Amino acid sequence: MKNRLRELRDYFNLSQKKLGEKLNLSVSQISSYETGHRNIPERTILDICRIFKCNKEWFVNGTGDMFIDDLEDLDVEEDIKILLSKLKELDEEDRVAIQKMIDNAYYKVLSNKKERDEE
Repeated sequence: MKNRLRELRDYFNLSQKKLGEKLNLSVSQISSYETGHRNIPERTILDICRIFKCNKEWFVNGTGDMFIDDLEDLDVEEDIKILLSKLKELDEEDRVAIQKMIDNAYYKVLSNKKERDEE
């Protein structure tokens, strides 16, 4: 598990200090987990998996994918899942711009529908 903690930290490009801040742990705690001097408590494992959307099976046992697919359980069409997956990869500025475009299109459609209903 100690190697996977380091791998996860490296994946997100976090220092031990930044990881500790996200988990409310000290640098020395993170260091002791990564060196194997201390076992990672179950609560910390759950926090890591929740915060980083990490697959607990991977983190604890090294099996399966590193991350859980949080879109997998959505009850929507596959093309919507693909769109959401791509959207998740964009930075915040691009997501906000796309949200504005979607909002504009949505309100335009609603307005047109309202006009047709009134005729």
